[in-house]
Amino acid sequence: MQGRLCTQYLLKSRIIRLIFISDTKNYEDTFKAKMRAPVRILHIVSLITPTGAYGGPVRVAVGQVKSLSQLGNDVTLVAGTMGYGKNVPETYDGIHVKLFRARTVIPKTGFAGITSLPLLLWVAKNAKYYDVVHIHLARDLLTLLAAQIVRKLNIPYVVQTHGMIDPSKKILSKPVDALWTKSAIRDASRVFYLNAREKQFIIDVAGQNLRLQELRNGVALSSPTPLTNFDEINKEVMFLSRLDAQKRALNFVEMAIRLNSKFPQVSFTLVGPDEGEGPKIQRSINAARAQEYIKWEGPLAPELTHARMASSSIFVLPSFRDAFPMSVLEAMALSIPVVVTRSCGLSEEIANSGSGIVVEDDSVESLAVGVAKLLSSRETYVQASRRAMDTIRDKFSLDSVSEKLYMIYDQIKRE
Repeated sequence: MQGRLCTQYLLKSRIIRLIFISDTKNYEDTFKAKMRAPVRILHIVSLITPTGAYGGPVRVAVGQVKSLSQLGNDVTLVAGTMGYGKNVPETYDGIHVKLFRARTVIPKTGFAGITSLPLLLWVAKNAKYYDVVHIHLARDLLTLLAAQIVRKLNIPYVVQTHGMIDPSKKILSKPVDALWTKSAIRDASRVFYLNAREKQFIIDVAGQNLRLQELRNGVALSSPTPLTNFDEINKEVMFLSRLDAQKRALNFVEMAIRLNSKFPQVSFTLVGPDEGEGPKIQRSINAARAQEYIKWEGPLAPELTHARMASSSIFVLPSFRDAFPMSVLEAMALSIPVVVTRSCGLSEEIANSGSGIVVEDDSVESLAVGVAKLLSSRETYVQASRRAMDTIRDKFSLDSVSEKLYMIYDQIKRE
């Protein structure tokens, strides 16, 4: 009894002191979370590179691992890797990782033809030491084969497809799905989807009677960019993503050329690795003699993207049918208004919240009109900036995602 009273007193006294420096409810939630039984979780993602070439799935996985670790769980992230040479790192973006050299075994198939035999052997040997395996699943020869190994070992696992599993007309998709994709999804303890569209895609590929569960992406809350005077902010419009055809980076460049005469004080910047569009981008900039106001900075290490994005004032992603782009959420977490197309998986949330501008299509004209609205009106810009941060706090907090994941893992562990 004395011990219980002592514990209650200490807890109350700590909470009383924290009233003056933090939100009490947040502290109590964190304290309760850390008092729970930890879960051992293995996360598997396809590819980690120095330039962040694999994009959103890695950002999601790293964020989840960070947040789940902070809740007291034992979390390991394993991935294939390329581009580091002989010095493969043991940490990535602030977390400990196990990286295994990967190679392309099927030429001209992009990420799909990548695998890593050392990683698969490690999974076969070590997966049994974890309560749950979380596979960031794509149609590639790394995550699909890892899923089959875990499945054959009867170890509980969940899959998260990030919009990468959909009905495809590519020649290899049908045999790959028949061999591995369908069984990996059907036997998963949970199949996470981002929205109704992705849910239907998964059903179209793997059939009915799946253990489907909605799980949104989340981002850590950032300190909002202070807005003291709209006329004095650094007016930089940014594109930060891979330069491939789907992202429509060339449309961003042509939009910038069109807007320059009306907004000569505005700069336009592209940040990201070349995935086939780089030469076209540079030719377009050179042909318009736009080097003074349009720059392609090339790839940037993932741990540096947050600070680079924070220096911009508007974020534009013209991409076609992007399921749930993390870069858009990360910009909103910095109170940066965003411009996206109607086909973006976040368009409805952005339109309803007023966190930016949603344009009907990815045409140069539509993008130019959307960006001009933010550049022309202080009221529109300031309102979007404030609502962007509020939307992240209310609907896309990484803390709420990790809380939900913990509850799911814990339930699976007990099943």
